[in-house]
Amino acid sequence: MDHLINLTPHVLNVRLASGELVALPPSGEIARVEQRLDHAGYSIDGADIYVRTFGAVIGLPDPRMGVNFIVSAIVAQAAPRGDVLSPGELIRDATGQPVGCKGLIASSTEMMPRSCNCGSEIEWSQCGEQSPYCG
Repeated sequence: MDHLINLTPHVLNVRLASGELVALPPSGEIARVEQRLDHAGYSIDGADIYVRTFGAVIGLPDPRMGVNFIVSAIVAQAAPRGDVLSPGELIRDATGQPVGCKGLIASSTEMMPRSCNCGSEIEWSQCGEQSPYCG
């Protein structure tokens, strides 16, 4: 069965399709994108202006069957893979503070191989268990 690994430093409260809000704790590993700041050569009202350049993705594990990684939107844009997801639209409380997100956003339309829902650990399209949970 597929599962999620949170590669952000934050607990993610994700609203499921059922409406339930589920807390996904951080895994302890963090995926990031290397960044470099270069001075743009000028200031505005005394504030130095910089140009940000993004580099390589670091801390993102190789794909594994049945595993999906939740990362920041910046990492997801830099790593368009079928197993990479980022938090969906923010859910805010009455004071405007973020309290969760509406589902997850795929970084690619590519589908990664995943194990069958029946628990056989066989790739779902190859499973012959014919369980009502297959697929």
